[in-house]
Amino acid sequence: ASTMPLTLWGLGAGPDGRLYIGGMFDSAGTLGVYDLAAWDGTNWQLVRPDAGNGLFIPHTSMVRAIAVNGNDLYASGNFLAAGTVKANRVARWDGTNWWALSSGMKGTNDSVTTTVSALAISGGYVYAAGTFTNAGGVTVSNIARWNGSTWSVLGSGLDNQASAMAVSNSDVYVGGSFIKAGGVTVS
Repeated sequence: ASTMPLTLWGLGAGPDGRLYIGGMFDSAGTLGVYDLAAWDGTNWQLVRPDAGNGLFIPHTSMVRAIAVNGNDLYASGNFLAAGTVKANRVARWDGTNWWALSSGMKGTNDSVTTTVSALAISGGYVYAAGTFTNAGGVTVSNIARWNGSTWSVLGSGLDNQASAMAVSNSDVYVGGSFIKAGGVTVS
């Protein structure tokens, strides 16, 4: 039995055919897991059995979003590590190992409130949005784009946090509590 209430945020079909769920929980079925689990159609599984799912620190950490691109699964939230890899709030799972996306995301005070709450993939880019001011050493404002090796800024970004993203063709849509996107009032 879980000692904490289930909070489910991310859900996505992985490239290996498993269904991945992310959130804030410590068990799936009878399996002890932390914040991320995979369902193979019959059983709950650890994402990486030999190293567990992660050192998701602090205890109130969670996986907030999951996105898949080819054989790669991306997870984001407010965690500081994935498996044994330091991965500030965003990481890539290649089916065998976790990988950091540069130095990840940081906030002004790099506090628990710094989070990547939404992910989307379009045109070979991974878009991340949430509450952060730095992506891989680049100054950003709550949204950034990953090209496979570096993060980049998207215009002047968002003036407040983003909580959802969706893709349609090559367009990326963002929702949240921001009033301006790229300096334009969008409410």
